[in-house]
Amino acid sequence: MAGEGLRDFFLRLTWRAFEDLGLRESEVARYLAGVLAEFSRADRLYRIRDLRGRPLDSLVEMLLWVQLSPLGEEREGELRRYMGDYALFMSGIFREWVQRHAVLDLYLQEGRRSYERAREAYRRLLKPGSLLLGELARGFEQYADALDYLKRAYFGQPESDPFEEFLRKLEAWSTQRLSSP
Repeated sequence: MAGEGLRDFFLRLTWRAFEDLGLRESEVARYLAGVLAEFSRADRLYRIRDLRGRPLDSLVEMLLWVQLSPLGEEREGELRRYMGDYALFMSGIFREWVQRHAVLDLYLQEGRRSYERAREAYRRLLKPGSLLLGELARGFEQYADALDYLKRAYFGQPESDPFEEFLRKLEAWSTQRLSSP
């Protein structure tokens, strides 16, 4: 129940940001709201783990792991989609962190590439979603910019660590929603 409330919250914000920016892709807005809701939980943000169970928290580590791991096409498609989501989330919501570490170009390039590879796998496997993944690949930078705008316009600038500030605001909102009748 709380997950749906969080998804609805992010959907309203995403639609407002898209409207502000003149973006008309409602399916992409719904998808991005789902990514924001999903990644608001740290265990969902760091889903890929190494052989020792340590979560991989950088796109570079994820790319190496996927390239070195024997994966079937379906599993690789899902991991590539996740990596696209991760790159989009990080280059949008945590842009300052990505820029501070001088990896924005890498995240934009690899995020686009990850969605494209996921699209190819989905298409070959006849899985639904390949058109959406193609749109996310084509408009990757635009959607990352939209998430950056959403964060700045509706969450304000962080006073401290951007991860900590964003999660603090989410926690306050979800506590407020759960305590409301």
